[in-house]
Amino acid sequence: MADQDLIVAIDGSGSLQEAGFNNLKSWVNTLLGKYKTQYYGKDKVRLGIVLFGNGIIMPDGKTVSPAINSQSLTGDKAAVVRVINDLPFKKGFTNMAQAFAMAADMFDKGSRAGAQHALMIVTDGKPSFSFMTSQMAEQLQDKGIQRFFVVVSETAMSDDTMKGMKKWASAPWEANLLHVGGLTLLEAAPNAWAQKALTKFCPSSHSPSQEVYQEGTYGFTHVKDGGWCGTKPATEISSSVADKDECAKLAASRGSFSFILGKGVRKGYCYAGDSFGAAQYSTWRLAESKKNPKCPGFNRYERGTFCQVNYEFHSQPPRNEKKLQRFTLAQHGGPEGALKACEAFCLTTANCWGCSVDCAGTCDWNAVTECGAIHRWEGSIVGDISQKGWSSSELYDFYAIEPHEWKSPAWFCVANINRNTVAYFRDIDGAITELNKDGCSPRYSGNSCNPNNRQMICEMSVSGAKADPHVVGDKNQGAGPDQGIYKFWWNWNDIHQMNAMCNQDPTCRRGTAWLHEGSEEIAGEANEEGDPAM
Repeated sequence: MADQDLIVAIDGSGSLQEAGFNNLKSWVNTLLGKYKTQYYGKDKVRLGIVLFGNGIIMPDGKTVSPAINSQSLTGDKAAVVRVINDLPFKKGFTNMAQAFAMAADMFDKGSRAGAQHALMIVTDGKPSFSFMTSQMAEQLQDKGIQRFFVVVSETAMSDDTMKGMKKWASAPWEANLLHVGGLTLLEAAPNAWAQKALTKFCPSSHSPSQEVYQEGTYGFTHVKDGGWCGTKPATEISSSVADKDECAKLAASRGSFSFILGKGVRKGYCYAGDSFGAAQYSTWRLAESKKNPKCPGFNRYERGTFCQVNYEFHSQPPRNEKKLQRFTLAQHGGPEGALKACEAFCLTTANCWGCSVDCAGTCDWNAVTECGAIHRWEGSIVGDISQKGWSSSELYDFYAIEPHEWKSPAWFCVANINRNTVAYFRDIDGAITELNKDGCSPRYSGNSCNPNNRQMICEMSVSGAKADPHVVGDKNQGAGPDQGIYKFWWNWNDIHQMNAMCNQDPTCRRGTAWLHEGSEEIAGEANEEGDPAM
């Protein structure tokens, strides 16, 4: 789900007439209703509105009136909808070049670095001053601004009057221009046309319904972008995982029910996280939690830090309004007990920022409403600040794994020395079918098949291939054809070679073993695709 700054430029020119203009406004609201401006606790989409079609020649006789910045880029979708509803019908000529210029200025003044910058023109396709429009389109291209067109016109795209639209849209125009055959068609099926626009312009858009299906299938959920919940990730599982599926398997196999996945310069890094219980996992899966998930955990800072408010407590006149409660070492059996008591209090106290140690006396813990500046000292307590909620870092995303009694899953691969092939199978029966497909002729001995077809089944787990393959998936592979398994190896050298083949094959080594039992039933259920969301 990529970050996007999107400006929608709506045509209010006289050729539309007022009913047609209202039709365009209504459709844009339908389209934007499918966008999620915030997801996984991050601003994903920001929206802006330009009104054009107000074209007149200014009193100097040369200048065309500028388009109108009706709404600068914002993450407040409700505000954008209100602006669209209130847009006036301007009845001028189609000053599209000025819409391009206004959008460029809005991107210059308010866009985010790293987000895609996109302009969507919604028009009836009758612009004035084509040469000027072409020049402005080239300037947008030079700035890296993606240009989408929604052309609502009964004129066919093959008509010469549509050549400009194809040229002004980003290349290839077929992927960046949607033609609706007139206002009547748009009004008849606004949701269908909005879905077509979203699918065409945002092919990598996120589908909440698909996410629900994947969560049920794979047993983990994406919770937060740009941070993690709980203690600072210290348990590095791997620095070279291929994706979140592999990181989830590795974390679960070690008894962790959350994981932190690196991105950017930390791509491939996988860390085991804290466990939060079944109730919290269910909460994070709820649709309303996806927008702005809450973290019930604490981020413990590194050794030798304390909050400014504790300094203020004992070095300046009392400011106890920032200190909610004190948790003494004597009452709670030492530093760790006092800290846990403070954190438990803080979780249920809305205005609690976190816990900070106060070593002016006995190094007790204070629950505080804010921290202020963070200071360093040479104290002996590890983790001298414990902050409630998310820890922020653009290098990591956070995932939770469904709590369950987990055992390292097995999957299977068929290695063939003669063919130099490795094939992955989720279950032992599929592997046996593959192994036996060429039959067992000529039979070499009582427990072996064709020596020109040296092959066997590797039983795989997160630790790699099982060292002794005589029994795989509770099947007696060592008995060979007498047990209906057409393997052949000369000796342990062949076994070691085929185990190595399985371990070195990327698909076989990673497998796709799902994290919880019952996946077969979930995977077999039909899933109705809902509206994607940016």
